Amino acid sequence: ADASLAKHKALELEIERLLKAVVSQDIMIIVQNESVVDTSDLQTELERTKECFENCIIKKETEYAKLWNDWYKKYDECKYDKISYDKAYKDMQQKIERLQA
Repeated sequence: ADASLAKHKALELEIERLLKAVVSQDIMIIVQNESVVDTSDLQTELERTKECFENCIIKKETEYAKLWNDWYKKYDECKYDKISYDKAYKDMQQKIERLQA
């Protein structure tokens, strides 16, 4: 569980770093683009970049939610498998004890 939590935190930090890098790169391209003459063009491009950034966040949040749900289902399955295993093991021990008596 601790390893999964650490992986989750590392994934969140990496997503945040990548998204910041993408936005920074988009802003630099806009600023360096000579065709951007007036501020309304720059504002439009910044709004487009913001929308793209928001869409990336939504996509990553969706991926994260799926990853978390998959992990939780797997955890739940393992939990029940452990219970089944423990019960079967206990039953087997009781049968062995009866045979030895």
